[in-house]
Amino acid sequence: MTRSYTFRAFLGILGAVALLLMVNTASAQEPSARPPGIASPAPLRLWQWELSIGLSLSTLPRVIVEEELNQSPALDLRSRLGLPWGFSADARLLIQVLTNHFEFGGSWSFAIGRFAVSLGDNSAWWFGFLTIDGFDNSANGWLNYPNVSLGYDFGRFRVVLRAEMLLVLSFRSYAGDYLLSSDKNGFGGFSSSVTIEQPFWKNTHVLIGFKASYLKYFYQSWFTYETFNRYLFIPELSFGFIL
Repeated sequence: MTRSYTFRAFLGILGAVALLLMVNTASAQEPSARPPGIASPAPLRLWQWELSIGLSLSTLPRVIVEEELNQSPALDLRSRLGLPWGFSADARLLIQVLTNHFEFGGSWSFAIGRFAVSLGDNSAWWFGFLTIDGFDNSANGWLNYPNVSLGYDFGRFRVVLRAEMLLVLSFRSYAGDYLLSSDKNGFGGFSSSVTIEQPFWKNTHVLIGFKASYLKYFYQSWFTYETFNRYLFIPELSFGFIL
């Protein structure tokens, strides 16, 4: 059933992309409106600040969690600030109430014609808590994401491919004040994603993305206390308005 949901969600995102392209074509006679760059690796002007707000939805495999708990949308806030010499400061906040993820880092970008490339490194601190039905469990940890992005500017919209590794710097889980488990300095897996940024309606711009991860460790599944050392496929859909 999970694969069915994921497949239907994938079809949905393809339909949304088709709709965006139709809107783009229909408005071809309007003045050009190049989208701002949140996911795009194109260099920003000095102190240029981009911000987006939207939702992200990850699907946990049914082998580790019941179907009722395997999908939870998260509020997704992204920010990017242009710095000197092609550098930028990046931040992302994912709020899911039970599990929350604060990511920050930097990247260096350069462009050749319509192509743009960035090399970056982000760190993240996350925490989760589960205090229902007699549970008083919590967890937190530090993660690191070395990454590389390749973008192409089609004029009115951009396509961005991104690859990243996951390094687990630290992890701790608790029952009340009792330390249940901990770990540090491990390789968690890798991910790749595709994101489209383009005008949506008048001066509104949106991003829509799909991310595929193969992970031995996924912070949103901390409450399952997975003990098997195996890679799992984690799909993620995202949609946001670029402010």
